Amino acid sequence: MSNLAQICERVAKRHEPVTITKRGKPLVRIEPVENGKQSVWSARSKFLARGGTLPAELDLPARELQPVCQLLDN
Repeated sequence: MSNLAQICERVAKRHEPVTITKRGKPLVRIEPVENGKQSVWSARSKFLARGGTLPAELDLPARELQPVCQLLDN
């Protein structure tokens, strides 16, 4: 098993995030999935609440509910 796979197993088992660093600087963060049902909006909100920033090109579209017939007409 690779080191990355071992780290992922540890994160899933302990339900604790792990930050991987390169020369002492954070590079990536691996977090457990909460019951496999966390929405992208929820994950984004939590990330931003922790002080994370996202470039404008990664901004999500407005979260709107539309009837299916309106979506098919476009």
